[in-house]
Amino acid sequence: MEWPCFKKGDEAHLAAMNKMKSTMQEEGAFEKWLSERKADFDSLPNI
Repeated sequence: MEWPCFKKGDEAHLAAMNKMKSTMQEEGAFEKWLSERKADFDSLPNI
């Protein structure tokens, strides 16, 4: 599979992907990340 960010040379996107990849190597990292995103989402105001 070829990612569009590779073709475009999107350095910020590639850096974010690499950070996520390395973070996900840690035990329980995905669950922690998901919990943090849920808390962020839940803190948004209802409109």
